[in-house]
Amino acid sequence: MKTIDEIFPLIHTYRDLREARFSDATIQSLVYRGELARIRRGVYVYPSQVAELKKWEHPLLHVVGYFKSVPRTVFSHQSAAMLNSLSLISLPQRIHVYCRPNSRGSTPGIVKHVKLKPTTETRLTRCGAVTTDIATTVIDCCCVLSFREAVVLADSALRMQLIEIETLRTKMLEYQGHHRKAVARVARSMSNKSESPGETLTRLLLDEMGVSYHEQVWISLGGRMYRADFYLPDFSVYVEYDGLIKYTSFGPTDQAVMHERQREKDFLNSGERIFRVTWNEVFKNPGLFKNQLSRYLASL
Repeated sequence: MKTIDEIFPLIHTYRDLREARFSDATIQSLVYRGELARIRRGVYVYPSQVAELKKWEHPLLHVVGYFKSVPRTVFSHQSAAMLNSLSLISLPQRIHVYCRPNSRGSTPGIVKHVKLKPTTETRLTRCGAVTTDIATTVIDCCCVLSFREAVVLADSALRMQLIEIETLRTKMLEYQGHHRKAVARVARSMSNKSESPGETLTRLLLDEMGVSYHEQVWISLGGRMYRADFYLPDFSVYVEYDGLIKYTSFGPTDQAVMHERQREKDFLNSGERIFRVTWNEVFKNPGLFKNQLSRYLASL
């Protein structure tokens, strides 16, 4: 996914275009010919550049566009999550902002949360946008997302070390809003050991199955040390989430693939039992994962 630093240059405000010596007539002509597109009032992009974006990058484009047009905005919920690079597994349809109780008017595509106070804790992101602080962002998202999505997001905040797990858990358990039960459930289920959304979803499925496990277990194989995603002590089985992150987050892709092949070879030669799972199973078809793992464990 493109970063905010890569998205930022794609967006041009009316002021940007005027400073680049574009006349009003030129801007109108470019829009008419389809060479420039307006994504909101006073905010433009070049369609040729936007066409290269993936569908899940468009929500971030619109959030950054809103920030560039209204820079004093305090973003919240999923919008704050995106600006802080937290993991979301569904596409936000609207932009969320905090506003003061006396805020008036409505804007299409914008959800105003009347919560902004002088004491509201905020966070300044790298691009200069202001969001609610990490704990508030996670709690707000727990109130609007499904349980699985909320845990994925909370895990990502911990993985990026944006907040300590005990600090976040304490604030979540102290929350007394309408969705306090949902927030507390996420607080009890989140982990600072997950390395990806796929691992988080795998863990939640193991919880649903009532299977005992250890996360991120080190094991010596073939004279090399490896870290397994999950170890099921009752069955002496390792469960590995096989995601793209293994091939893109730890050095050049070709080296990562070679490392993973060596890892697989050492596992097989050691006689250790390993059960692999993919994103398609844990996200799109969790029932299939639970059924296959149950049958595998029953066969041992």
